[in-house]
Amino acid sequence: MSFEASATFTGSRPGAAFKMGPEGLGYYADPHQPAEPAAKASEDRDRRPRDRDRDRDRDRDRDRDRRGHDSGGHGGGYSHDSRGGQDRERGRDRDRDRRDRSRRSGDDGRDSSYSHSRDNNDRRRRSRSRSRSRDRSQRDHRDSRGRPEATESPPPAATTEADAPEFSFTAAQVAERYVEVFSAESKRRGESLLECLDLGAITVIAVEGGDLRAEGEAELGLHCKTVPVWKAEAAKRLYIEGNKASDPTYCVDFYLKGQSPGWSLEGLASETPERSDIWVLYTVKANKIACVHVGDDTKRVGRKVGATEEDVYASEVFLKVLDIAVRPGGLTGTEITKHYHDYSKIEVWG
Repeated sequence: MSFEASATFTGSRPGAAFKMGPEGLGYYADPHQPAEPAAKASEDRDRRPRDRDRDRDRDRDRDRDRRGHDSGGHGGGYSHDSRGGQDRERGRDRDRDRRDRSRRSGDDGRDSSYSHSRDNNDRRRRSRSRSRSRDRSQRDHRDSRGRPEATESPPPAATTEADAPEFSFTAAQVAERYVEVFSAESKRRGESLLECLDLGAITVIAVEGGDLRAEGEAELGLHCKTVPVWKAEAAKRLYIEGNKASDPTYCVDFYLKGQSPGWSLEGLASETPERSDIWVLYTVKANKIACVHVGDDTKRVGRKVGATEEDVYASEVFLKVLDIAVRPGGLTGTEITKHYHDYSKIEVWG
């Protein structure tokens, strides 16, 4: 370098001196100045063209400012417009210098606090990403109010027929239902009566002689649909059950003359009520009446006022009932439980 014009001193240059010479003010080659270090020369060669262009533009602007200042001084001063332009140029220089330093430091012109904040945000995003990738079944799901969310439950295991719970009715309950439906006027009366019967096994048997009086859906179905309505009710009731759940249960109803729900000593009373006092034994299996035994209450147990539980158990009727209950297909357990109720002792208020 022999000469480089410069209005102001911009720093030492290797192998050059800043002075006023024949070419004007600037940097002149000076053999007495130390030469440029090899590392610095290599750095300048490696500088990007954009950086070199920027430095050259900056030096040119400074030379222009310097020449404007000198001409203004010889001419008696400079205008406010030229001074404002110089301030703007200096501001642009400062901005360029700041951007250059920021670019070299790698923070894109932002301060250190912004960099720390950005790093923290990046860490939080990575943490949330890892959290979402976790198995959702191992997380505590909660809604916006902090309440546990309802999660889908696995389907219940299939139950076998033996494991399935069965809601069963006793013979006393089924007999009461049959009497209640029989005494009520209803469009579905016939169907409701048939629902109480096991039509595939139902039989009506006379106790005296053991004669079969009626059986099956053909006879009982027609009877339930055509029998007229009259008031039926039991005077006394005896309920018998064993201690084995699979056994049938038994209910003995004592009916006074004209109060039987369609049963008679002949089997079925299809037109008018039975004109004698009778007792009826209901055998109930799987919530339905499977067999009906009809007997003549010759001792008038059902009509006896003030009959106690011991009187009923000592009667001939109870012995016949036990004989039927312990036959094959009946009670097979080791214990028998009895329940007695006398409906004639119900107090009437009013």
